[in-house]
Amino acid sequence: MPAQKHQYLLRGEITATAPLSVTYVGLDGRLPRTPHGEVFLNSGTLRGPLRKAALRVAKEQVNEALSLQTLYMLGEGVDTTREVNNEAGKYYDPAAEQRLRETNLILDMFGRWRLAGQLSVSPLRTAAGNVMQAGQGTRHDQFERDPSLVEWLSEEDQAALRDMMASASASMADIAPLQAEIKQLKAQYRKTDDREQKSQLWKQVERLEAEIKELRENRKGAENSIKHPIEGYEAIAPGSTLSSTLKLRNVSEASLGLLLETLIVFSRHPVIGGHQGAGGTLEARWTVYRRDAGSLQAEEIGEVALDELGIQLIGDALEAAREAFRAAIPTQDLSCYLLEQAMQKAPRGR
Repeated sequence: MPAQKHQYLLRGEITATAPLSVTYVGLDGRLPRTPHGEVFLNSGTLRGPLRKAALRVAKEQVNEALSLQTLYMLGEGVDTTREVNNEAGKYYDPAAEQRLRETNLILDMFGRWRLAGQLSVSPLRTAAGNVMQAGQGTRHDQFERDPSLVEWLSEEDQAALRDMMASASASMADIAPLQAEIKQLKAQYRKTDDREQKSQLWKQVERLEAEIKELRENRKGAENSIKHPIEGYEAIAPGSTLSSTLKLRNVSEASLGLLLETLIVFSRHPVIGGHQGAGGTLEARWTVYRRDAGSLQAEEIGEVALDELGIQLIGDALEAAREAFRAAIPTQDLSCYLLEQAMQKAPRGR
């Protein structure tokens, strides 16, 4: 008999223990806002690290070498050989898809092109008032902070250092007003809806950026001056809570076990977003619910809580799911990612 299918819901919140930030194209360092007074990090900000953690679960649970193609398929959902693209024109077989999902639980959970993953991750939402400016400051030259370092330099290098510092100082004096003008132009760009005006503003930005690039290339020493102000970036402040929901649709108990094992691995390094050297760490707590076919309400079956020190799994049903995943491992073929490959697999339970 086929394994019984359920819907599982992990609903809770994530707490930032350091500034959380993500760079989004076109937002000029800002975080996206909703019309309801919230900022959010898109679902991929958490789903991506979870997929990488699931790949680590595979490495730890399956004692066999995996090909480069398989690693890209599991960790990124990327088809490096274009076999999946070629498959698209063939006759679709839903029975083959079901066998593929049973044979490769990681692919079933996270998906690939033309195979939807069963795990959905909500955007991480929080009040707009929880946004702060992080990472701003000024970089200093080590020789100004500690002049005694020049004692290690030859006379030739000391002369080169003086030339480099003079050149950097002169170029920064020329670059600073150009950067200020670019900042004003980008602010105007964000405020206008006129396409023609946007185009003209962006052309001016590109022209000024080209001038800055030329100034940097012509300076002595590093292209980017060691001494320069760091504007920083928008980030969600430490201590802020963000709503979080993970949902598994139409999956077996073993799939919940895989998600729990994934969260265990993720708890070793619970970090999301960019600027991870200065932030990105979090704590999280979810209540776990299960809803069976025909039931009107979901049933609470446990709780998951994690931080940098470890993870807690509360509830007998969660341990049973982990056992179900471990029992399913011998039946898994993580190198199987094509319908044609799956067709050659014996249906589970027959």
